[in-house]
Amino acid sequence: MSILDITVVNVALPTMANELRTTPAVSVWIVSSYQIAVTIVLLPLASLSERLGASRVYLMGLVLFVAASLLCATSTRLDVLVAGRFCQGLGGGAIQAMNGVLLRFTFPKERLGRGIGYNTLVVAITSASGPSIAAAILSVASWQWLFAVNIPIGIVSFVIAYRSLPEIPLQDRKIDLISILLNVGAFGAIFLVANDFAQHTLSVATWIEATIALSTSVALIKRSTRQSVPLVPIDLFQVRLLRLSYITASCSWAAQNDRDGEFAVLLCAEVWSRLRCHRSADHALAGRCGPHRPDRWFPD
Repeated sequence: MSILDITVVNVALPTMANELRTTPAVSVWIVSSYQIAVTIVLLPLASLSERLGASRVYLMGLVLFVAASLLCATSTRLDVLVAGRFCQGLGGGAIQAMNGVLLRFTFPKERLGRGIGYNTLVVAITSASGPSIAAAILSVASWQWLFAVNIPIGIVSFVIAYRSLPEIPLQDRKIDLISILLNVGAFGAIFLVANDFAQHTLSVATWIEATIALSTSVALIKRSTRQSVPLVPIDLFQVRLLRLSYITASCSWAAQNDRDGEFAVLLCAEVWSRLRCHRSADHALAGRCGPHRPDRWFPD
């Protein structure tokens, strides 16, 4: 649901803007508020889960996501809808941040790669099918049902997750509040700058946002390099396959949001061609690489 809600709303934006009596440029915040909330909480919640437990953070995120979906479904004003979408993004970020660790403790070590492959396949299918699902709902119901459908699905998901999620050992690690604040400032400001460029609304505020993004990003990276267990795992970029995978994922998302998409698609194809697991378009087959990955990627 957290992935689906990124794409389904795009189809309904013109209808929402008309019914809420706002401009198309302003209505974009219905999408942007969700995305910025997801972006700023992914790393902090992943770190927080070590103290609270991944299952607990996942369930709390799911409850918040469902409650925010109800708020969005009943909203009649743009500001309320945007606020609901931001809260929905906080819950969606908690769900997405816990995927990796829950997969690690759900699948046996020798089948972990396959589990990650299945998860990637579900994310890809959900993302691609979002506009079609939205069109099907809008053909028989109002845009509010794009959010209302999350409620029964979320309740069923909560019951299943509550009964099935594994117990994960907790770690007594200190919460790095400074890194969390730098993370929020860096990723939040970067998103705002990118949003201004995408909408061609450059102003003095854009340069202030860019300054905040640059300064907080540099401070966060420097702080992370001095820590043994940093909020941002800079050391993972030393692993060539992971580094290329990060670049590929970034190019893939850029291609989906680029109006022309030519540069991003070409760059993505070039990087992807260098990956060792590129022989099949089926992401589920990425599990074949799982048993061959170095153990230091997934320490006990």
